[in-house]
Amino acid sequence: MRNRSDVPALERDVFIDDADDATKIANMLARIEKVATHQGFAIAIGHPRDLTLEALQKWIPAVQAKGFVLVPATDILRRTNFRGAGTGSGEPMGFAGGGH
Repeated sequence: MRNRSDVPALERDVFIDDADDATKIANMLARIEKVATHQGFAIAIGHPRDLTLEALQKWIPAVQAKGFVLVPATDILRRTNFRGAGTGSGEPMGFAGGGH
């Protein structure tokens, strides 16, 4: 996607820890998997809080064992075919590969 200044940009799909609550964090991590399965990738953000870091330490090996690949957001930006093809619609564009 591109923003109004025609600068390539991405939007987050999941905010992992808007609440510092272990159950909610676990639910958001599960949501990341659902989004990635559906659209081929998911962009998630969170805080470096103790509960978040503990949850991520458990979740990362488990999600990798399921076949998901964790990449920097810049990799998603490169793969979303934004170059010269921005829709301007504000809708994220998918890419082949990655995810599950």
